[in-house]
Amino acid sequence: MGEEQNTNGIIANTDQHQSINEHDISSSSSSVVSNQLQPSPEKSSAMENEAAAIANLVSGQLESSANDQQSAVERDTTPKPPNEVMHKNPSDSSPSQRIKESKIYAILSSQLKRKRLPHDKIGIFEDRIAINPMDTQAWLSLIKEHKEKGKVDEVRAAFQRFFKVYPGAANQWIDWINLEQQYNNFQKVEEIFAKCLPTVHSVPLYKVYLDYVRRVNSISSGGQGARDIITAAFDFVVKSVGLDRDSGSIWSEYLDFVKGWDVRQQIFDKADFEQAGTKWQEQQQMDQLRKIFQRAVCIPLDNLESLWRRYDAFENGLNRATARKFLAEKSPAYMTARASLRELSDILSKINRKDLPSLPTWDSSDVGELLAWKRWIEWEKSDPLVLESPKALSERVIYAYRQAIIRMRFYPEIWSSAAEYYVSRQMEKEASDLLKQGILANPTSYLLHFQYAEHVEANGCLTENQTIFENLIQAVTAEIEKVQATAEIQKSQIMEAVDENDEIQATIASEEEDDAKSTENQDKKESQIKAINEDTLRRCEAFGADLSVAWVMYMRAMRRTEGIKSTRLVFAKARKALFVSHIIYSASAMMEYHCSKDATIARKVFEFGLKKYSQNADYVLSYLDFLININDDANARALFERTVPKFEAESARPLYQRFYQYEAHFGDLGAVLKLDSRMTDLYPKESSLSKFRLRNRYGRSDAIANHDLGGLRLPAHPSEIKKSSDSSSDDSDSSTEDEKVETPKKRKRKNKRPIVKDRKPGNASPARKRLQTKTLARDSPSPTGAPVLVQLPDALATMVSRLPPAEIFDGATFHCDKLVDLILKAEVRPVVLGDEIWQKS
Repeated sequence: MGEEQNTNGIIANTDQHQSINEHDISSSSSSVVSNQLQPSPEKSSAMENEAAAIANLVSGQLESSANDQQSAVERDTTPKPPNEVMHKNPSDSSPSQRIKESKIYAILSSQLKRKRLPHDKIGIFEDRIAINPMDTQAWLSLIKEHKEKGKVDEVRAAFQRFFKVYPGAANQWIDWINLEQQYNNFQKVEEIFAKCLPTVHSVPLYKVYLDYVRRVNSISSGGQGARDIITAAFDFVVKSVGLDRDSGSIWSEYLDFVKGWDVRQQIFDKADFEQAGTKWQEQQQMDQLRKIFQRAVCIPLDNLESLWRRYDAFENGLNRATARKFLAEKSPAYMTARASLRELSDILSKINRKDLPSLPTWDSSDVGELLAWKRWIEWEKSDPLVLESPKALSERVIYAYRQAIIRMRFYPEIWSSAAEYYVSRQMEKEASDLLKQGILANPTSYLLHFQYAEHVEANGCLTENQTIFENLIQAVTAEIEKVQATAEIQKSQIMEAVDENDEIQATIASEEEDDAKSTENQDKKESQIKAINEDTLRRCEAFGADLSVAWVMYMRAMRRTEGIKSTRLVFAKARKALFVSHIIYSASAMMEYHCSKDATIARKVFEFGLKKYSQNADYVLSYLDFLININDDANARALFERTVPKFEAESARPLYQRFYQYEAHFGDLGAVLKLDSRMTDLYPKESSLSKFRLRNRYGRSDAIANHDLGGLRLPAHPSEIKKSSDSSSDDSDSSTEDEKVETPKKRKRKNKRPIVKDRKPGNASPARKRLQTKTLARDSPSPTGAPVLVQLPDALATMVSRLPPAEIFDGATFHCDKLVDLILKAEVRPVVLGDEIWQKS
């Protein structure tokens, strides 16, 4: 695991990781509720002692002095410069210096700042690889450069490093084999074959293997022994890649090889030959050919029809009577394979099996290729060949998965799906090995780590669980450190460039010009550094949000396997980690509540987290929900009153709505009306009717909307739409835009068709013309403030005249403006391709 992680990304050492994570929780935001919350029901003295011990465990030292708490508040409320915010380590007086002293910074800095001469191509390629191990062009150029210089040992070393990143690169394996064959290094060739053939199921690679076997095992000199070796090699190859559509040439070569046997050369003793004759050997040869033919014609190969013609000629050449029997037995399977070949060729035409795998960018090309691979796999699972043996079906599906893993190596979803299929076929060991390989290829994959953790836990391997989560956390933390180190290097380069420009400017400009230019450079530098800090903070927080989920899953696994005490230890480590979010506190508190059966412990954890996240509405809302659910109404009100003033109106809306619902359900009417008045002041655009409906509904049941606002009273016939009154115009003011219920009356007013001057009715029916005349008369605006009429072309006017009036539409409508506003405000996250894509494929 460690080796592969160092291949795919630079990993900082564990000691540095621990030092980075250390921070003093007591310097978090001030406690908002702890001094105001009402005590919970009394517990026994033993329970109180246990709660105190746990509180000390999860909070370090909860009983700080008042002065310490005050100093913590002051430290947290003091605005931090961008550097301090970016690293989120209050206890570290110089986080930038800490990053610069790290190993990862030294490696990246040496590569980025090193100046290579233009002719030092090897050095340039090595620097590119050190910075980005997935730089395929740099790898291939490095290997090519060593080859051109004739440095065989360097080429071998480059290939060995390359295959740690791309072990399924068949073309590069072939290049290495050809290189060794040029020097007649057959022992090295066989070592390479032993490494690549078990895992790289590539038709071109296996063809090279066959060529090599025939080269070193000459039948003319080796006789029957060489023939047996070559026969075994062919059999091995067709078992490995014979299901591939492109393996038709291998089957043809296999047939030609067996057909070319000279049975007389199989017996070296002349006396034995005279006694045995050739009849038995010839029959063996014919049986071997028939077996190969009968295997090949049932597979959708690219030369299937040619193989069938050869098989037909073969059987008829032996015996026409038996030929009809053998051909009739295989004809249905051949016809099915031929029909399936067309479908398979269409699927494979959209799949790229030649290029090296690349990290997903989730653009349309990546998504399209992923769908194409899934389509192939699902096609194989559907058993289009109508195979009689479940084992034969599994072999085809597994082969498709193997091909997908080679090309889509950095798509964890493919690995996960393949492991699930192995498990469904009771192949537990193969599933475990596959997940391990997938994690090596994707060391930061949450999907594969979580799946492997569940797999080992389900199979009783409890001790391995901890290592799985620790490796994931370490890999993601290394990515965060890499982002931070890269940002520090970029800022250092900006500072150096600005200082260099200032020196140059000072030598050629006057004092006034020099001061003005220096100020301009300084402003530009600060602007660039600010942009780097903001981008780095955004990326690190994105990493941290996902990493927090890993910590939560880690706590869950430890609770299941080792108990709540181990969960507390994991939580103590999690709260010191880089960029973790509030969910670790919520998760820990809820585990304490449900597993320890004590709300006091859970509330202490929530209070402790509130010191850091008192200005996080999601965290406050989760704490509020907890207090409401345990029926602690006094502390719930205290929490609400102390936290909502810290938020802006829009951020506090979920808190107000949640507490408003609580008061409406379980509080008194006076409290509800007071809260209603406060919400009216904060949200003046929200109508009183919407709030009234909110407190007079239960769950999703809204009788007011359904019965009184037309929510369920859609017209049964278009004629009902004509029944409207001007008094309905008052309805639009009775609800907010967010809560407004679309009634047929409102739709009629909104969907009035624009008036078209000189519209030509064309060939419309008399009834339609009368309807249009009435509609135009009814919809005509008053002379005062009349809109400018649009003159439509004749063809367009004719088409519009044939359309039904908008008034008879009784379907659902939506607010376009609100939809656009929602899209503009939405926080778009990377696309996650899950089971829905499998369904689409």
